Amino acid sequence: MSMRKKPDTRAFVAPKDPSAFLDGAAEQVPSRVMAAAPSVVRTGQPKLTKIFNLSPDLVQALKREAFERSTQEGRRVTETELVDAALRHYLHI
Repeated sequence: MSMRKKPDTRAFVAPKDPSAFLDGAAEQVPSRVMAAAPSVVRTGQPKLTKIFNLSPDLVQALKREAFERSTQEGRRVTETELVDAALRHYLHI
């Protein structure tokens, strides 16, 4: 029984330099900024899990808003961020 040789990988070339995205990241960010409530990022504070039952229309609206903001801002906007911002606004925190 003979062992197979390692495949020749010299023909495979990455289409782009893997670290090139770091240099051009600032150029690719859309310049659009939402005038709505800014997302609050609190570092150092642990997040706690709460489970709520919502009506189907609220769930769909929340999903739609998260998708639309993600598209507009060019970054992932989570449903949790939206609920957090809405509760902070409602509770005046």
